[in-house]
Amino acid sequence: MIPVKIWTKYFPTPEEVRPGRCPRCGKAGYEPGRKLGMHGHGVIRGRQLLGPPDAEGRAEQQSVDVRSYVCTGCGRTVIVVPKEFAFRRHYNSGAIGLALFLYGVLELSARQVRERIRPFRTVGYSAPDKWRTLIRWIEASSEGRLFGSIRASPGSFSPRQRAARVAMSLLAQADPISAEATAEQRVFAGAVHAALRPFGR
Repeated sequence: MIPVKIWTKYFPTPEEVRPGRCPRCGKAGYEPGRKLGMHGHGVIRGRQLLGPPDAEGRAEQQSVDVRSYVCTGCGRTVIVVPKEFAFRRHYNSGAIGLALFLYGVLELSARQVRERIRPFRTVGYSAPDKWRTLIRWIEASSEGRLFGSIRASPGSFSPRQRAARVAMSLLAQADPISAEATAEQRVFAGAVHAALRPFGR
């Protein structure tokens, strides 16, 4: 998969990111000597992507164009995005993993996590020490709806314990990187690697 930095600099052609198979019916996207199974279906403009671009980066808001395809077998529309996108989330997957690590392992407050991950402030925010988005991420990730290969947390676990459990699993899933990499860098990379993709709609 293509990182968002490369994707936005060199927007891929339909051939470069054509899905190998339809996620619904399994029809091949392209087979030599045969008609295309996944036809380019245009560009979706301005998909929002929030959060820091890496573990040390400042939170930002990006607008990213993505490609869509339609399966000639079952008619399903499939969306292809940069690898940092997470399924049904506006925030990039690395930012979500980092937020869980900051809250669950480093035990920062929800407010501190929000200030690190969120790219804009809400005027008149009514609960400065809470961030509902963080709680939704904890619930979704601990139930396996955000990252692959994450076991469900015991029902007795607190939100902070569940966040820590997911974050440590993401640390273990990071691809081998520099020995000097920090835990934050590794959990960010692990989250990008393990994220469930918004592939298809």
